[in-house]
Amino acid sequence: MKTSLHAAIATLLFAAMLGASPGALAQLSATSSFDSFAYQLIDLNVCDGIDPSVSFLDDSSVNGWALLRDINGAVRESVQDGSRGERPVQVRIDTGDAYLAGDATPTSASSLVTIRGGIADTNTDSFLGFVLAPYTQVTFTIDARATASAAGSPNYAFATVAVNGTVTDEDGNHILETDGLSSYLASSDTLSVTLRSAGVARMGTLEFATAAHALLQPVPEPASMAMLVVGLAVVGGYARRRSARGAYSRAVCM
Repeated sequence: MKTSLHAAIATLLFAAMLGASPGALAQLSATSSFDSFAYQLIDLNVCDGIDPSVSFLDDSSVNGWALLRDINGAVRESVQDGSRGERPVQVRIDTGDAYLAGDATPTSASSLVTIRGGIADTNTDSFLGFVLAPYTQVTFTIDARATASAAGSPNYAFATVAVNGTVTDEDGNHILETDGLSSYLASSDTLSVTLRSAGVARMGTLEFATAAHALLQPVPEPASMAMLVVGLAVVGGYARRRSARGAYSRAVCM
């Protein structure tokens, strides 16, 4: 009986230490974004009589996703949106203990997650088609930011921004250039990709992506902690009464 009682006390104390640990996190957040889209042109053949240029196509597309799961991976809520052309995309999940938001246009976007427990992911993708004039070099740039709450394992929060640029060469192969920013704390940078055409005009595609992710083991609610304290008090009182009865019995037998 003593062994069972000691085991129960040890279990409750261990649970209490886990729940009341000074390192327990009440909330995690991550956010990523980009804007200030710009480009710079260079003439690779000043003698051809053709000005360097880039023309953007009307086939741009934008997508956004938000996914909220419990700590075991089961889906709680999921939402997505997509468009072609200039219509902005917006996704939202708001449950009180979690807020996920994604906003995107072809040339600017942001992803945000804030959770008090569970697993949250928000992503956006923007695609922009273009045509390069012959002998043109173009450098596309965006201003990117990524921030995330500090967290220790197994919890985590991180954010990313990426830009990918492709253009076809003379043989029809896709030449890929990429740049990105990823952060577990806070970071910002100007991201860029540089693409070139040769003797004929070339089609290309830009892809911009933002993502925010977080996982947080839930912190025990105050009511649960109160019940735990009451349970400890009951077990402690029971142990004291058993100790007192044992001492009285030993005194009588002597």
